[in-house]
Amino acid sequence: KVHCTYREINLNKLSQNIDYFRSILKEGTKLMAMVKASSYGSGTHEIANLLEYKKLDYLCVAYPDEGIELRKAGVSIPIMVLSSDANSLHSCLAYHLEPVVYNLGLLEQVKRETKEKSLRIHLELDTGMKRLGLEKEDIGLANKIISENSNIILGSVFSHLAAADEM
Repeated sequence: KVHCTYREINLNKLSQNIDYFRSILKEGTKLMAMVKASSYGSGTHEIANLLEYKKLDYLCVAYPDEGIELRKAGVSIPIMVLSSDANSLHSCLAYHLEPVVYNLGLLEQVKRETKEKSLRIHLELDTGMKRLGLEKEDIGLANKIISENSNIILGSVFSHLAAADEM
């Protein structure tokens, strides 16, 4: 099939949008941009390069291979990986990607993989949506594992909103 639809991305407008959001946010507030799925079809490298130039604090991808592609293209700012698993931790370590840890099993695997190398992680908590995330009763053990392992660096703690569809 032939489609007549096209998308034009104005990088100058994107840059202006970043400047605008920075102007209304409290100083010191960090900015992260989602660049998963080729920046939603907008071109991963082009968008990521602009975001790095604009000194965003983080990029976020869905899978490690997307982060690896960005690293191979020279992108150096921190990259959070939303969908990590035990099989991808080696890649996260090798390419300085920061996995989201959403259960104790994955955290235990991080503990095993970080005996000799440090890894920054992000903990996802379940606050009611029942998607992914550590349950309330697992938070104490997760804290213990992280605090007893100096090679595990906690970058952030976050959650999906429990009632995201009711806003």
